[in-house]
Amino acid sequence: MTRRLLRAALLALPPALLCTAVRLLPDFAAHWSTWVARPMLQRIALIGARLPFSLMEWGALALILALCIGFIYQLCRRGVMHAAVQLLRRICTFLMALIWLNAALWYPLYFAEAPLQISVTPGQLAASCRVLIDDLSASSLDFSVLPNDLPAKYSAFPFWMDSLNLAGFASFLSGEALISPELDGAAVPFVAVHEYMHTLGHADEGQTNLAAWEECLRRGGVYADSARLWALKDSLALLRRVDYAAWSAVRAELPPQLDHLLAQLGGETAPPGGAALAVLAPLGLAESVQSYEILALRLAADISI
Repeated sequence: MTRRLLRAALLALPPALLCTAVRLLPDFAAHWSTWVARPMLQRIALIGARLPFSLMEWGALALILALCIGFIYQLCRRGVMHAAVQLLRRICTFLMALIWLNAALWYPLYFAEAPLQISVTPGQLAASCRVLIDDLSASSLDFSVLPNDLPAKYSAFPFWMDSLNLAGFASFLSGEALISPELDGAAVPFVAVHEYMHTLGHADEGQTNLAAWEECLRRGGVYADSARLWALKDSLALLRRVDYAAWSAVRAELPPQLDHLLAQLGGETAPPGGAALAVLAPLGLAESVQSYEILALRLAADISI
């Protein structure tokens, strides 16, 4: 038992040292992300994007089935205790592999870029909302036919997304961006691009939103319309928190069609929080996973009033 515990501790040491270096050594995360993490993630994404099915979901199902078959085999051959020990050992091996991959390919990305510090006035936020409203009002806003070049796949088993209240998910292990098939059409283009940007090496949610915004505007059409709707959604939510009177004035100018589309996107909700942040805070990730409104701040900062 002592030998096994020592072996487990030795296996956990390299990812622990890597995470410590990411937090303590200046520029280490940026260099590691540039030369190791992002190149590997982009190569994995090239493979995952070519597959017509969700490798992550079907792979997870195959893994569960393999574990169950192995457990039944050991149960029939050696008894309950041996089968349980073998199952636990395989699960621990899989979890250790996940820890290694997260430490090497994903965790450093959160610290590769300096956090953006953007200060804007309520007047700039309100002006930014009005610019977005004008741009959207000039578009047809027809999401009945979505583009066939979406950079994401629809989830094969969306029940897990529903249970976690997820619109999309980026699986860096399989290089896939997944979105819920239950999303409204107006939400699909931006969510698809957002999750795709994660697979290319953007971890921080705010930085990912900025990258997705730029990519959606480059693509144009419904991609740009969807991005502007998400930006308006976040901008209104932020404006409501900082200046209720200014928010009320902008809200009164909102055309009914835009009001309806914003409702399809979930309304003006605040960044996600909850118990998960208590787990992520010691890892230094609490701010990174709820920085969605950086896009709203960046757009408002470009407004001169």
